[in-house]
Order: sequence, then C-alpha cells, then structure tokens
Amino acid sequence: MKSTREDPRGTLQEAQGDSCSREWSMRSSSGRMSFSCRLLSRSARTHAMICSIEVSGEFFERGVAKSSAEVVPDFKVSLSQVLIDPQAIRVLRDRLLEWHTNPASFEVGLGTSKEGDQSLSLSLAQDPQLLYEIHRPACIVTYGSPSSMHGRWSFVVDQSCVRSCADELRKVLAAD
Repeated sequence: MKSTREDPRGTLQEAQGDSCSREWSMRSSSGRMSFSCRLLSRSARTHAMICSIEVSGEFFERGVAKSSAEVVPDFKVSLSQVLIDPQAIRVLRDRLLEWHTNPASFEVGLGTSKEGDQSLSLSLAQDPQLLYEIHRPACIVTYGSPSSMHGRWSFVVDQSCVRSCADELRKVLAAD
C-alpha cells in the first residue's frame, strides 16, 4: 500500500508499506494503558517522520455507586502531527534491546531538534507515583510544545512489553 500525504510545511512525501510496518507501540503490563505511534509520511525538507501519536488508558468505571470489575475507556490523547527523528527510533530500539541484559534507566528524545517546535521522549525509569521494580519499570512518555501544550504519562511495563515494542520498531525500521 502506498499513500501520499500533505506535509504540514507544504511539501509532499510518500509513506510506504503495510499498516503493521508503519506502527509501533508500548503497552502497559496490565494492558490498560498504551502509547502508540503511526508513521503518516515524511517531511521532504528534513526527512523527519511525521507521526500520529496516541496515549490511551482504561480504568474502572468512575462515578457509580457499585462499579463492576470491568474496565472502560478512561482517556485518549491524540497528537496528529508529531515530527520524529528516524535515528532516534534506531536508538530507542537499541536501548530497549539492551535493557533486557542491563535494566538501567534511560531516556530517548524522539522529537527532531532541528524543528524546535515539539519535544517527545520515551524513557524506562523509576516513577515514585507507581509501584515498580527493576524488571518492571515505568514507561514515561513526555510531550511538549512551545504553544503551552505539555503532557506526561507513565505506566508500568515488563520484559514482554519491552520486547514487543522493540520487535515492532524493528519492523518499522526494516520497512523504512
């Protein structure tokens, strides 16, 4: 499948590959939260990846006297045109793979420093607001924009979550 999209800066660039090879995600170990990234196109000017980012979560039903044990959608944040540095995707994949043998905290800036209008990072680290262990760290996603929009989301992941994300990143890089 081949699609053409309009670059936010007025140039065209094609995104190729099937939908699976253009998407990657990090899911929480509980399965109730996730961060996902979908490649939409490339900036012809900088070759940055133009991506749609989504952070979502589920929780027990709020505001009812007796909630069931089932979870319901709790929040969904969509960022429809985030510029990501392709080299940062490679660094993130390498750091995720390394984490399996050396579970040290790390942070990778995914945004493009040349554009300067957005920042996005993903880290595996300690978050004092969550119950975590060395092999069950917090995945922390931070986003910022000079237009006063900022967000931070964190959730606990485990080895299978990290491995799955690294594998999805491998497929994205192979299709690139």
